[in-house]
Amino acid sequence: SLETMQREMEKAAEEMAFEPNRTKNAIERLLKHNPAIRSIGLVNRDGKETFLLDRLRFITPKDFRDYSTEPYVGRALKGTVSFGDVFASSELEPYITLAAPVSHAGNIDQVLVSDINMRDLFSAIHTPKTTAGHIYVVDKTGHQIIHPNLSELLRRLDLSGRPIVSKVVRKHVIANGLAPEDEYINEQGERTFTVGMPISVADFSLFYEQPRSQALAQERQAITIAIGTIIGGIILLLFM
Repeated sequence: SLETMQREMEKAAEEMAFEPNRTKNAIERLLKHNPAIRSIGLVNRDGKETFLLDRLRFITPKDFRDYSTEPYVGRALKGTVSFGDVFASSELEPYITLAAPVSHAGNIDQVLVSDINMRDLFSAIHTPKTTAGHIYVVDKTGHQIIHPNLSELLRRLDLSGRPIVSKVVRKHVIANGLAPEDEYINEQGERTFTVGMPISVADFSLFYEQPRSQALAQERQAITIAIGTIIGGIILLLFM
């Protein structure tokens, strides 16, 4: 889970802070025991990468990246563990970057950066077989980053125009779908019943959408299923 990855990164950063000579060992161990991590690098205060290990390819200094303009690295240099935006790799798999501060003698002079493959986390989130609904997740800008249909995911739709998405993302509140403004018409032309909930880690928001015609037939059951599905999805993203 993202929560687990964050804890592992923080532990490795602490080990590197106390025993700088074990930095490479800590990174190698982090990579070995966390299959979802594709690569791990070290970035200095200037935003320049000085060390990089990649699970799938041999690295040379020419592969080092410049992170000086990346907001998540800037936040890590100020002492905050931070996530970047979700992006698609060349293999069309979803990744997210996590940055953790590394301090020496009380000064943060390095950042530990890892690219995490979120495919397994995404595939673990599914909807009940008894409903026609589905789950989708958006990032802090309202762009879709999780959808059961890969072609939809790759489109990276901006869903911030949906009032319920805007409300959950901007106000960080739970939306139970009962407010008149929570209803919208989806890309298939269906009126929907949707429940939404913010996720603290990485500023994601998770939604469960189903056709309103089906939801209204058994309103109480629909709400219960929707909320239960969302809570299950959040548990998978954060804790499993």
